[in-house]
Amino acid sequence: QAMLELMADQFASNYRLGRVAIPQLISNKDGTLPKLGAAYVRYSDDNSNPRSLNQQLELILKRAAEGKVFIPWEFVFADSAVTATQAMRRGYRLVKLLIEQVGHRLSHLFVDELGRVNRRLIESRRLYDLVQQFGCRLMGVSDSFDSNSDNSKLLLGMLSMINE
Repeated sequence: QAMLELMADQFASNYRLGRVAIPQLISNKDGTLPKLGAAYVRYSDDNSNPRSLNQQLELILKRAAEGKVFIPWEFVFADSAVTATQAMRRGYRLVKLLIEQVGHRLSHLFVDELGRVNRRLIESRRLYDLVQQFGCRLMGVSDSFDSNSDNSKLLLGMLSMINE
């Protein structure tokens, strides 16, 4: 119980202060560092997709585990009661800051679906370009989007226009 309270306090503090915490990582048994991922979840209102923040995170963590990608608690970002048409969401800004700070060390950014991240084509493209710049893989768990697929740019445009 105390550990959960500490984690919740840490999450809230980082969110309020607009900072990204980079944990010290423990290497695998063979001395290598694990593949690192991040998670972004968002819920706006009762008229949107009914999956809660917890449900989205559960799906993301399951997919990450299947791919042997470790998501530290510090790399979980969220926005609640805010629309994806606004790029100035705090959790969204923090996940982009993480990508810039950690760079090529971050292998995956998991989202429930692209519509949870952005509802603007131009901002979807900005995020796509950012993850590409650092060799990160953007993966939509529910919509099966994968920035490593050959047709990801085309699919990004189509899904983004539908979401907008």
